[in-house]
Amino acid sequence: GGGGGGGSSRAAATAETGSTSTARAAAAGAAAPAVSSEEAKRLQQEEIARRLAEMQGNAKQHNEERAQRIQQHITALEAEERENAKKGAAEFLHQAKLDSFSSDSTASVSDRIRRNVHFLQRTAAASEGNAFRR
Repeated sequence: GGGGGGGSSRAAATAETGSTSTARAAAAGAAAPAVSSEEAKRLQQEEIARRLAEMQGNAKQHNEERAQRIQQHITALEAEERENAKKGAAEFLHQAKLDSFSSDSTASVSDRIRRNVHFLQRTAAASEGNAFRR
């Protein structure tokens, strides 16, 4: 029984030595020698831990950038609200009305009457008066 235990410890020592040489070989770009299943599991766990740490770092950076963008947006909205409060909503509506009635297409009263004739002639009273006329 004692000889079998000693053999497995030698295999474990060889596997540990092999892992450092495996890392050196992988770093040098050479083909990696065969790795035991325990060593492969350990390497997988290290890779999983490394990827997890990388993802957590990326998530933290993303959240910080997102919080910064939100804060900039809030600051811009507050500045816009302050600007609008100075001007007042009534002035905005008054200006919109002036713009709608003073455009180039409504330059004169005659233009406006000519445009509205179409709608005036399409009322029920106007269409019944001209129903039998040809």
